Amino acid sequence: MKYNAKKFFAKRLTGMMKMRKESQFDLSKIMDVFQSTVSAWCTDQKMPRMDKIEKIALHYGVALSSLVAPQKSDTFAESYYAPIVGFIPAGYPALVAKDIEGYATIHYKDVENYFFARQRGQHD
Repeated sequence: MKYNAKKFFAKRLTGMMKMRKESQFDLSKIMDVFQSTVSAWCTDQKMPRMDKIEKIALHYGVALSSLVAPQKSDTFAESYYAPIVGFIPAGYPALVAKDIEGYATIHYKDVENYFFARQRGQHD
């Protein structure tokens, strides 16, 4: 079977939108494009420009390469997305603030029990 970049991208994008429960309208506002543009991406009629692909990758917390070509360890059908929360306050109590920056792939179905945290701060 011949590789088709537009079909691959469309399948990957619609899968991520479905997992995040985002509509074409939602994504169009995030991407600052018309809804008809997102529709064309989702139906493999058009491929976004590279700057938009980069923005989509950042939004969904995935590698840019995973949006445009199958990966050797590609397990998309068995992947789920967990939120990347914004920050962890240092000190007691150590709570994670729910400021979601994006999503990253995990391989567990019970996504409600998983999240990623990005640490920011100075190193001593």
